Amino acid sequence: MSNLLKKTGSGFLWIFLSKLLLQFVKIFFLIYLARLIDPSEFGKAALVIVFYSIVGGFYQFLYYNIILQNKLSQKVISVAIVFSLIISSLIITFCFGLNKIMQTVFQDIEYSIFGEVPTYYFFFTYLVGLDMIFKGLLFRNLHFKYIAYSETFSNILGVGILSLITALFFTQTYHAILIGVIATYLVNILLAQYKEKVHFKTFNLRDFKILLNQSLTITINSIVNNFAINGDYLIINSFLGPINLGLYSKAYELISKPVNLIGNTYRNVSFSSISTEKPDPKMISHMVMKITYLLSLVCFPMSVVIFIVSEDIISLILGYKWNVTGQIIGVLSFIIFFRIGYKKFMALLQSKEKFNWVLLLNIIYAINIVLGSYLLYPYGLLFISGWVVISCAIHYLLCFLFTVRIFKINACGVILEFLPGVIFALLFFLTHKFLIEEFFNQYISLLISLILVLIIFLLFEKIVPGFIKILQIKTYLKNEN
Repeated sequence: MSNLLKKTGSGFLWIFLSKLLLQFVKIFFLIYLARLIDPSEFGKAALVIVFYSIVGGFYQFLYYNIILQNKLSQKVISVAIVFSLIISSLIITFCFGLNKIMQTVFQDIEYSIFGEVPTYYFFFTYLVGLDMIFKGLLFRNLHFKYIAYSETFSNILGVGILSLITALFFTQTYHAILIGVIATYLVNILLAQYKEKVHFKTFNLRDFKILLNQSLTITINSIVNNFAINGDYLIINSFLGPINLGLYSKAYELISKPVNLIGNTYRNVSFSSISTEKPDPKMISHMVMKITYLLSLVCFPMSVVIFIVSEDIISLILGYKWNVTGQIIGVLSFIIFFRIGYKKFMALLQSKEKFNWVLLLNIIYAINIVLGSYLLYPYGLLFISGWVVISCAIHYLLCFLFTVRIFKINACGVILEFLPGVIFALLFFLTHKFLIEEFFNQYISLLISLILVLIIFLLFEKIVPGFIKILQIKTYLKNEN
């Protein structure tokens, strides 16, 4: 089992550090892009990015089956690549057909599913599918260090440098953002090919069966999950327009940075490691409890800090035209723990191939997000943001209960590991609210509150238990004598 912890820990560290660096670099480029490009243009680009995210679900069964293969040959990889090209062609054909039908219905020859964005962006679906295949290969072979390097390089080059150059010298529209996204997919594929050296092998139609294990369930599951994550985007774009979508999507993107940094890293690394090493339930229970403790201790205080300072920070970084984004981030900040947490449980359920259960959980989550967003959109973006947090908390609870049942995890133990972070954050917030009336400066109040609550936490979490242990040892020795 030490081998599992070593592989998971090492892989997590490499990808975590690369994503941490990447978040700072992205924020650096965002500072300039947000001043060059209007929120409405970000909203238009967000709609296309959501499309790529949702159709990415059609390739997830290939990704998972590549990782779960006991022996992965070049023939299987060739089958997966051809499979992805076929799926992409079907998606593109369907989208163009649907777009043509909508043009007839609305009697508008220039109508596009993407709104003002041209339909030729459909064709880049091919890159989405190939990226998923090569990502699966890298994770299957546990090339975590290389994944860290390649993703960092491709994102800096694509959504960073290329988008900024396009915005500065060519066009300050959604094209600048989308060109960077497409370049990132392409560079990821090329770097993965350089590492894996995939070469095409001939195969029979019967070989497609190799990658069809639970394909329908995994595909529907992934599409529903992506739809749940992006369902609020679709409602906002449909009823509130691209400007509001731009403001909201940027808030969600920024608050998702710590989620993607920790949650996606852990999910990908743990799924591939657990699928390979097959740890016993006791080891998994131990890992879940420790990770819950650390996440709670980091995420809830982080959420409180973001909630307090979000408006000031966003105005400073992005400019005053993004003030609403700061308010939305303040509400969405409390999503961090729950999104990272449910990704952890999803990885465990998927490693046991419980894809039917995962599908059920994602359907409930999607219904919550879409229905709540639809009912609350007349009240504005802040109400939608609040409902997204509540939906995510419900999803976390359901994922936790399903995982406890499958892995026989000590539920009470996990809840106890969850509480210290909540108590720490609550004390932190209350202390800040009390001190701000004395100092009239929220940043001084935040700093003093953090120091005071940290001392109290260390006292009760470390010093007091240690002191009690010393007393118990002294009592034992006295009784022995």
